[in-house]
Amino acid sequence: MDKSKPIRDNKPKPNEASGENSSEALSLPRELQEILPTIPANQRPKLVAGLERLIIGIRTTYSGPLPPADAIREYNETIPNGGDRLMSMAENQMAHRHLMEKTQTNRLLNQSAAGQYFALIIALVALFFSWDLAKSGHDEVAGVIGGTTVLGLVSTFIYGKFAQSKSSDNKAPSDKKGVEKK
Repeated sequence: MDKSKPIRDNKPKPNEASGENSSEALSLPRELQEILPTIPANQRPKLVAGLERLIIGIRTTYSGPLPPADAIREYNETIPNGGDRLMSMAENQMAHRHLMEKTQTNRLLNQSAAGQYFALIIALVALFFSWDLAKSGHDEVAGVIGGTTVLGLVSTFIYGKFAQSKSSDNKAPSDKKGVEKK
């Protein structure tokens, strides 16, 4: 079997068995319907089969928030103000995404600030009790409470800075926005 020829089943296609113009079954564009009668009758099925493969094989893709300008023009022709509506939808989506990113950033900053305030309050309370215990003559307990409080805070801040620098090193260079790795 010659591999260059397409495999076709032996079932006749619509209008092909009767010898009628098969362009009507495919709904070919008007220009092709005008040209098809000029082609010899025995060559028409081959031409139509080739056009079927061509039509099925065409696909248009794009990436990004908007389709190409030609598609926007087609939307305008198909739907009243279709292009304007499409642009408006893309602008609204972009504004929504920016609002969500801003809200998320503000929440993270507020959460970080609240954590630091609560850590300060806990540290001051622990150091106050440590000072009060030392004043009362319980130096060992005061040293343990005061020492662990200060040690815990220092280690937490050091670990936080280490984790922050490690996560910024793992980001792609395009995510760093001008920060160079040394």
